[in-house]
Amino acid sequence: MCECVLAQGYHYVFVCLPDSHVALYDWLKYLDANGEVQELTIRQRHGRHWHFYHYRWVNGIPLRDTQPAITTNWFDLTVRILDFRFWILD
Repeated sequence: MCECVLAQGYHYVFVCLPDSHVALYDWLKYLDANGEVQELTIRQRHGRHWHFYHYRWVNGIPLRDTQPAITTNWFDLTVRILDFRFWILD
């Protein structure tokens, strides 16, 4: 599917699950173990809540283990919301 989109001159953003792209996630494990996965965490306050945006990415990772395999960019975003509530009780 990626090849078809690229052949038409377009860009893509597709979901890439570990079960359907085993080779990509094998590469990702290897790169992560060697510290080659880029990471960035940003903390933003939204009212009483803190939002933590944790970005992870790798550029130029093979999509499949067959040749010729296109290289693609992988991206992950995890959002964590902290809500502080404090009570006093008797």
